[in-house]
Amino acid sequence: MWWQRFMKRLLRDTDIEERFTEHDLRGKVGSDIVSVERAADLLGHASKEITKRHYRRKPEVLSPSADSVLPANFKSTLRASPAQWHYV
Repeated sequence: MWWQRFMKRLLRDTDIEERFTEHDLRGKVGSDIVSVERAADLLGHASKEITKRHYRRKPEVLSPSADSVLPANFKSTLRASPAQWHYV
């Protein structure tokens, strides 16, 4: 019951427009914290592997040197029609 009252007050008194659950907050924390170790600690996981498996939804940020890893025809592949796509 307290969550519904809290949510009602939050929607009324802030710019937040959409309802969310406590579980949504947990997923947000697990996904947004930069360090996997810190996220595992905040979520109370015994192992950072659990956090990685269930909460690390964001892709890892690539360094600028990652362009050298892409195949030479990468940009032309993006312009290919669906019939030319290769699925791995």
